[in-house]
Amino acid sequence: MTLEWLPGQAAVLVNGERHELTYTEGLVFGVLWDAAPDYVTTRVIAARVWGAWDRARDATVRGVVKDLRRKLGHEHIENKRRMGYRVLSQRLGRGDYS
Repeated sequence: MTLEWLPGQAAVLVNGERHELTYTEGLVFGVLWDAAPDYVTTRVIAARVWGAWDRARDATVRGVVKDLRRKLGHEHIENKRRMGYRVLSQRLGRGDYS
């Protein structure tokens, strides 16, 4: 399974199939993509997307990730307690992670 991030188009190709993202989904996915294969905490995601973190942002990040999983497939975004979220597989010069 491969992902291809199209940041200028706010879209992701999953095995060649195009999935359009909202503006916020694109920002969150971009943070995860850039950090892959590492995990990113909700605090870091919130700080990079909105410039600040507070408890309310945790729920917002979780909601956006839930929407991304629904669009792209749950197998592409992993979460690990106290570690955060990460993109599991990708391509375009960053290698293939799983």
